[in-house]
Amino acid sequence: MISPAGNATALDLYLSSSPAHDLHAPEGFKRRVEFESTLGDCSTETFIADMRRTRETFGKQSLKVETYHVIVSQTHEEADPLDIQAGFRQHEMVRAFIAEAFPGHQAKLTTQRDNGRYEDNADGAVWVPGKWHSHCQIASVSEREATLLRIGVDGAETRLHYAAGRAIDGHMKDIYHLRRTNNRVIRRELGYDNAAYVEACRRHSAAARDGRPVSHLGENVTRKDYAGRADPDGPGYSAHDAVRAKLREARALANDWDDYTDRLQASGVQTRVTGTSGVSYAWIAADGAEMKSRARGKTGLGSDYTKASVEKQCEINAAERAKGIEPAAPELIMAPPSPPTTDRPVPIYLTSDGRPPWDLEFEAYAEKVRQAGETYEERARQGLRKTIADPWVTDRDRLIAASLDYGITVEGRTGEPTVSIAALDGRGQFTMDTERLGAAWTGRALDEQIRIERNRTTDDRNRGPERETGGAAEQRPTEPGRISSAAIEDRRAQNVRRAADQRAEEYLGKRGRPGGDPAANGQQQPDRDAGRSSRDADKQPRDTDRRNQDTGKPSTPPRRPRPLGNPDRGRDYGR
Repeated sequence: MISPAGNATALDLYLSSSPAHDLHAPEGFKRRVEFESTLGDCSTETFIADMRRTRETFGKQSLKVETYHVIVSQTHEEADPLDIQAGFRQHEMVRAFIAEAFPGHQAKLTTQRDNGRYEDNADGAVWVPGKWHSHCQIASVSEREATLLRIGVDGAETRLHYAAGRAIDGHMKDIYHLRRTNNRVIRRELGYDNAAYVEACRRHSAAARDGRPVSHLGENVTRKDYAGRADPDGPGYSAHDAVRAKLREARALANDWDDYTDRLQASGVQTRVTGTSGVSYAWIAADGAEMKSRARGKTGLGSDYTKASVEKQCEINAAERAKGIEPAAPELIMAPPSPPTTDRPVPIYLTSDGRPPWDLEFEAYAEKVRQAGETYEERARQGLRKTIADPWVTDRDRLIAASLDYGITVEGRTGEPTVSIAALDGRGQFTMDTERLGAAWTGRALDEQIRIERNRTTDDRNRGPERETGGAAEQRPTEPGRISSAAIEDRRAQNVRRAADQRAEEYLGKRGRPGGDPAANGQQQPDRDAGRSSRDADKQPRDTDRRNQDTGKPSTPPRRPRPLGNPDRGRDYGR
């Protein structure tokens, strides 16, 4: 639908800044705006000012209409209200639709889903989530020249050229032009025939109405009606059901409005016309309570009982009597049965198997990624496998230190750790809990994998030739190729590894004796950096008594022994 905005500023505030309609509903989304964007030289925050600047540029301030309002919505079958991607697809589709239907015009698009509501049925009130829908506020004056493509009923294309500063005219506002443009964009962007889907929805609605008696089609069944029908101590129908039976009979037999009101007055129902077509009814219920209800509204009796609807039925009754056919009173049904529930039609996508094109694209992409093994989760698993297989890794601390060598960063010495891996686009890192990788990668499972791997490595070493020679000292194996070649990252990995090694040795030393330093008790400390020890072994020890070859004197004077205690003790400085 399209309509001129009476107040552009008020409409903009209502669409973007007002509270969500489902704010107080427990099941609601509680967000007013899900997606928002603009077309043309404007922004979402300054759309009104930008639109008015365009009007001033072309001298169109005197135009009465500043903006037009277009609403595009989709059913639950077209776009799942719980799927945020479905809302994004609709927003992108609406952008393409407005750009083609109103070329050259500034527009602000706001996509929402906060129009959820409670619906009454035989089981009580049921919450129905809101539908994805987009509000489009379109500037009346164009900011640039453009060409409009119109497609006729016969499919013939007509191109109309518009100069900059031209206001929206009848060709753009034509509802048939908008519908055909919308159908063309939906077929291209979403991949289904919208015209065929709309026709299927119309047939479904007609079939649903056919499931109810014809005389009950325009009646409104409310929550109170269902409660009254389900009351075990009640008559099986509500007070509104009882008065509807009287209204139904009077409407089916009356010749005109006066005849209709006279019949109702005879049965104890008073009528009062409100406005041009509204009607208010008053009556005494079976329990003696005074009852009032309107024909319209969510809690009204039904659209069949407005003045316009009653007068239309009276004309039909009078025409039948003129032909000698006496209208028959409808069957007295106090609680009409609910229409049969049938599945609503769904869009038929123009693909080989009738599935949405984005599902097929996602499956193809997922299969490609699965074959390449390049998902973030799989890359993290591979990095953890390589880190655990490193013989140097014997506990969680060493796992954290060694993970940098294998392209991942593990954090969390206790509990559930996290693993980070470089993003594929090179911007930052992607961090996830190891629980996301599966049950085999939780904190407890990682510790168990490290223990099993070390036991297996120890058993293999004991069975090998090293057992006869007493075994070799723990050595860091040849380092694998690093993910990053930056020297700072190499140094960082070495420092973190050395600190973890030192903490482990101090912990083991304290467990082996009551207290003190292991070296002070004659215990041999393990080499914390085998590579560094091998390099230091090649250096010659410093000769403190080395003499100058030319003079024969010591190259450095010998150090004087430092006396113990206070050297000034016993001296009398007062003399």
